[in-house]
Amino acid sequence: MFIIDLSPTYSVPVNVETPNEKGTFDKSKFTANFKRCDIDQLDELRKLSQRDVLKEVLVGWSNLVDKEKQEVPFTPVTRDVVLQIPQALFALAEAFWGSIHKAKEKN
Repeated sequence: MFIIDLSPTYSVPVNVETPNEKGTFDKSKFTANFKRCDIDQLDELRKLSQRDVLKEVLVGWSNLVDKEKQEVPFTPVTRDVVLQIPQALFALAEAFWGSIHKAKEKN
């Protein structure tokens, strides 16, 4: 059964791999909340940079913490700080676009 009356947002796990001093990668995970888009909105988003796409669709997160392990609140300022981290930007973009195409990949 497919329900067309969908919530305006949805959550997706985001896996980030950050290089460390040992020459390997630290793996971390948090959950992003994205605004649900229709096909016309997606067509417009495809014309934007990944950072601008995420500024439009990223509406919250959970389990994202600072170095003291304190939860980082979602605000436009903290969003922009996170989007300045290349690994976080790419992981968020992959999570968003993957959430759009996931159903197609499973078939």
